[in-house]
Amino acid sequence: MTLTQEQIAQINEAKATIEVLRAKQELIKKQTQADIDALYAQIQARIAQRDNDVNAIEQQILTYQSIIDQYAGQV
Repeated sequence: MTLTQEQIAQINEAKATIEVLRAKQELIKKQTQADIDALYAQIQARIAQRDNDVNAIEQQILTYQSIIDQYAGQV
């Protein structure tokens, strides 16, 4: 079977379209991974900040408990 010029042109256009679609697909995958990485970094930063907040509160509790203990010894 011999292909016509029009059929060859359609095949070439289809191949070119597939290449463009694959490139778009790859870009979307990379963008999605970048979004995931950025969100993960934000989550890690929030966790670290909350850990710092918890530790700071714990230090305050210890300070106030120490004050209470000092005065309790005087009662």
